[in-house]
Amino acid sequence: GAMDEELRQLFLTKSFAEDVVDLIQAAEPTLRTIDDLASGADSEEDARRWAQELGLTARVTKSRFVQSWLAARAAKSLPKSAAETQGDAVAAAAAAAAVPPAVISPS
Repeated sequence: GAMDEELRQLFLTKSFAEDVVDLIQAAEPTLRTIDDLASGADSEEDARRWAQELGLTARVTKSRFVQSWLAARAAKSLPKSAAETQGDAVAAAAAAAAVPPAVISPS
């Protein structure tokens, strides 16, 4: 099963070289779609371990894999982790609390 074009493009936009994308595909033949990437790990730490299992040993390369996983999750809008959901709630509350400044009318 070859990796579909959408997933390949996602990796390429995260600065993976073509040969590294080929290496990922060879190491994980079941990784075909953005869905597969999104559901293949359940945390950033898990995605980082997965990258290591795929043979991505350089720190920067592992980070790119994690970024790709995050993008895949965002694209598929899977349920977020509690920490992410809490962060969104805090951001929403901060935005709601940002009352526009009062207009000062000229006297």
